[in-house]
Amino acid sequence: MGVNRTWLATAAASALALVQAPLQAAPAAQVETARGVVMVEPAQGGAPRIGATGVAVEPGDRIKTADGALVLLRFVDGTRMTLRPNTEMVVAQYQYQREGVDNNMLLQLVRGGLRTVTGLISKGAPNVARVQTTTATIGIRGTDFDARVCERDCGAESARLAGDSRPNAAAASARVVTVDGDVRVADNAGHVRRLIAGSPIYPGEVFESSPQATAALAFRDGTRMSMGPGTRARLDDFVFDEGNPSEGRLLASLLRGSLRVLGGRIPEMQPQGALVNTRSGTVTLRPGGFDLRCSGECAAEPAGEGLEVLAWQGSGAVAAGTATHVLQTGQGLALAGGAARPITSVAAGGTRPDALQVPAELFARENVAEDEPGVFVHVRDGHVEIASGGQSLHLARGETGMARLSGRVARPLIQPRFIEYDTVPVPVPARVMSMASMVVAEARSTNMCR
Repeated sequence: MGVNRTWLATAAASALALVQAPLQAAPAAQVETARGVVMVEPAQGGAPRIGATGVAVEPGDRIKTADGALVLLRFVDGTRMTLRPNTEMVVAQYQYQREGVDNNMLLQLVRGGLRTVTGLISKGAPNVARVQTTTATIGIRGTDFDARVCERDCGAESARLAGDSRPNAAAASARVVTVDGDVRVADNAGHVRRLIAGSPIYPGEVFESSPQATAALAFRDGTRMSMGPGTRARLDDFVFDEGNPSEGRLLASLLRGSLRVLGGRIPEMQPQGALVNTRSGTVTLRPGGFDLRCSGECAAEPAGEGLEVLAWQGSGAVAAGTATHVLQTGQGLALAGGAARPITSVAAGGTRPDALQVPAELFARENVAEDEPGVFVHVRDGHVEIASGGQSLHLARGETGMARLSGRVARPLIQPRFIEYDTVPVPVPARVMSMASMVVAEARSTNMCR
């Protein structure tokens, strides 16, 4: 009986200890490979860990790389990240489950820089993944990007490089100015993303609004376009060079629903340069504003009015078969069953484009010295937002932006050379293997007899 009582008391004490013990946080990432001196400091004190291959990184841990050191981290969601030499970063928050609704990643970049290919965590809600510095917050929207905190070191690095800089030109044809409701876009590979303010739009992409949703886009040439509810459209082609605007073109297809368009530089400089194709006819967007609606036979639907077009500013033309109908301000027509009839209004949803407030910094660029202190961000693919001092700057594929110490954000006229010619490995499999080979080679040379 005494033995049983002793055993029960011991078991109860053990169970109570388990209940009272704090739950250990699940690892956020692990070191995939490292070169040089890398340290992982726990949040609650204790001995730092050497950041060797396989070492776990937990929420709250601080990672430091020494001069000449590199470390590649792999997070639970598949995000891969290379920390460059002389970097200090804190994994402030990290939580991820495949079907989780409260996933979250917050990284604090104290100094140095990182090169990142994000995983599944950034493909959820827009504000799930962020990188913070002392002057800016970087919002990550499923992307491949670099971030670097620069003092005078970045300028000194550029000064040692002999290569030329290239223009920091936008690859995106348009950006979302406003969105209300669920609007999604599918690229040429079939990848679908949800649009938010600042999202880029590229040629070949199909965008679609839900039955209650609207969105407004601004193109690089100044053209503005609003989507009504239940609209499906495609940007077939877009070419625009500020130095040669007469060679520009904007080709789109309205597959279903409504568009409201205000022409920019392309229709101003090239009379046949801006076209919207439908099943029922082709609309030429000359300088001015137009409402278009595609339903019924225009949208391959059983009911509807066909193609409806109204010129509410300027003039345009609608071509169907061998006939071309020219529209002046206030004139409209509907095409259905091979016949055209005049109309005076079109039930197009969304904001009329001439009432749209387009942020000046949406595509603007300015002179930024390569040795200017601040936070520089370069996007290889995807969408990043830099927020600082109450301002925000949206970056898309191929673009670089920065946040100054004053809090102002800017898009440089040229790509800084320390970004253009960065030799720190991008964390993609081929580069990972190359980095791992360097680590193995260094280890072998260290163990050789001398």
